Amino acid sequence: MKHFSKNHIKYKAFIYIFSSLFVSSVFWGELILESNDTYQFKITEFIISLVFYILIYFVSLGYSILAWKFTTYSIDNESITLKKGILFKSKKILNFKNIHAIDSKQNIIQKLFKLKTLSIDSGATSTGGIPEIEIIEDEIQSLIIEKLVKEKLGIKHNITKEQDDNDGVLIYKYSSLNKFTLTCVVSFGVFLSLIGLYLVGSILISIIGVTTKEVDLLLIIFIGVIVLNVLIFIITYLYTLLSYYDYRVYKKEDYLLIRYGLITKINNILKINRIKAITVEESFIKRILKLATIKLEVVGFGDYTNEEISIEYNFYIPICKKAEINYYIAKIMPDCTLLDKKNRPRKNSFKFFYRLKLIIFLIVLFCLIPIPLFFNSLISFSIYFLFAAFGIIVLIIEAILLYNNSAISFDDKKIIVYTDSFFKITKIVPNKNVIGIEKVDTYFRRKQNVTSFIIHFYNTAHKNTVKAHLLDDSLFDDLLKLVKY
Repeated sequence: MKHFSKNHIKYKAFIYIFSSLFVSSVFWGELILESNDTYQFKITEFIISLVFYILIYFVSLGYSILAWKFTTYSIDNESITLKKGILFKSKKILNFKNIHAIDSKQNIIQKLFKLKTLSIDSGATSTGGIPEIEIIEDEIQSLIIEKLVKEKLGIKHNITKEQDDNDGVLIYKYSSLNKFTLTCVVSFGVFLSLIGLYLVGSILISIIGVTTKEVDLLLIIFIGVIVLNVLIFIITYLYTLLSYYDYRVYKKEDYLLIRYGLITKINNILKINRIKAITVEESFIKRILKLATIKLEVVGFGDYTNEEISIEYNFYIPICKKAEINYYIAKIMPDCTLLDKKNRPRKNSFKFFYRLKLIIFLIVLFCLIPIPLFFNSLISFSIYFLFAAFGIIVLIIEAILLYNNSAISFDDKKIIVYTDSFFKITKIVPNKNVIGIEKVDTYFRRKQNVTSFIIHFYNTAHKNTVKAHLLDDSLFDDLLKLVKY
């Protein structure tokens, strides 16, 4: 059995310098106290804070050393074994034939200590999106392990930054134009929200009565909205630049390599036949601009969080034109391209999209009536009726969008579910991964032959269903025929 690289202890020691300082900072406010308009340094509090800082640092470091000491791994011809635990021991054995994905990550501090983190997963749904095996080694040893696992996965070539189409087909490159476009989408959405708040404020002031002072206030608020949106644009662009720096997707034979990151460099490798579903996301703003995001749902290759990282890994195409969706899907799964919306909600089902929500909202409004009556002022009644009107309008718009977006299409290869309102989601599930069809209805819906379908498919424990809203009940038998498990 082999321990992780000793550089991991040095890496932790460096990290704890700052994390311990953050935890002990609660005491630092007592070091400088205001007295007679002057600042006085108190040596007692300084010593206490320093001792507290040193204690936190060495306790944290001691725990990391013990964790390193009791964590070992081994690799043989058939499997990877990981043992860890100080008080509660655990042992994981992962057979190479069960590996779904391997990811390598290296943040900017790990680079200083020449470390890499390898995440290897079998796709066991009991672990959700948490990697089953995680190995932290030096760069050379990480490359050796990564190469060995790639060979076991049937990956014969290694794709590096310098290699081109001779070793793998470049499917997608996240260009500066893509980053700028995505930034504009986010900023435009925030800008519309801020403008909406500004208009609501303007309406309220106009109801109460406008004076020169209120006009000046509205002008200041409007300028503030513009300045805030510029700042959001800059921050979003910088975040996009750092997060998706040099984002590229390669395809070689039957696997994908997705690489990106400036501060944290990430390499994701996965077999294409491990993909359980494809998700196409279109926010309200993206739909206006005819843009989309494509994600892959793969067991062992998705969102996960541990003590060091919290990053989303299941992007395939961060942003593309709507007309290019089928092009990028066909590159990896030709049988899963989008179909026309064949089965839409019936006309008599529209009322079910808003009726229950509207009833609940009206009950809430009725319960809130005492508030404007208590204040008994024009502004309180104005806010109440604006809130009521705004809520009803949003509910109706949401119902219309959901009614227009909802649909289900299927053939002998896949099921495609179109759903959601402002944030449109299209889920493509290969038939081989469908494990069940659930029908959800009520007494009133049954009378109209309207029902919702929940498609269960094989994926992680956290995201293995998709709902098709209020469709024709007669589709149920046809959908059941598609279940393969």
